Amino acid sequence: MPLEYKLLDIFLWIFCVAGLTTIITSSSIFLPIREFVSRRSNFFGELLQCYICSSFWISLALSLLYTSPTNNIFLDAVFGTGVVWLLSKQTQNVVSEEDHRMQIAAMEQHIRFLEEKPPKKP
Repeated sequence: MPLEYKLLDIFLWIFCVAGLTTIITSSSIFLPIREFVSRRSNFFGELLQCYICSSFWISLALSLLYTSPTNNIFLDAVFGTGVVWLLSKQTQNVVSEEDHRMQIAAMEQHIRFLEEKPPKKP
């Protein structure tokens, strides 16, 4: 298989693992299933809510059903978990930077409000 196709398979595999992990662990569309499973089994409920745990098993299943990027199913599962962890850390950084910007904008607006407010007369 040419290198270009192997790289395409690896990227497709990574995006499938990351996408399926996000859908299963945090999407609103999967929420009823997570709640149902959580009511039935604490272990499997936690498994469906933990992106690290889910990404391991999703990577393992995808390697069995689609393709194995490393030709070692256990290594694929560890690789998939690591990739999802790295992507989640990047996403958290983006979100926290956006939250930080919103907090600064709110403080600046509050300061402008206080500056425009006339002082009270005694």
